[in-house]
Amino acid sequence: MSSVENWNAELAAELPGKTVLVGITYAKADGTNTDDQFFGEIVSATPNGILLSLRGERTGQEWNMPPMLDGLRPANPGNYRLKSTGEEVVDPDFTAVWTVRDADN
Repeated sequence: MSSVENWNAELAAELPGKTVLVGITYAKADGTNTDDQFFGEIVSATPNGILLSLRGERTGQEWNMPPMLDGLRPANPGNYRLKSTGEEVVDPDFTAVWTVRDADN
């Protein structure tokens, strides 16, 4: 399920309406990292991407996650606090963690 060639349409059809907590680490070529966290509701899941309608402080924004269904991990029940904003997400359905590296990295 990690690429479009292995796209699981049946699983993707079950995702709209689910909440995802996203964590991204931006790894820079100089060895420093910047972290970002946000959460939202899945609007659609297609081979072109998984579209999130963001919530909390980012309400009104959208984010298109890569179309990698295996990047979604079932979240354990509980309260999750975003480090950068202090926002609390209660019982998200999934988590997704990504690392984005500079081209020189």
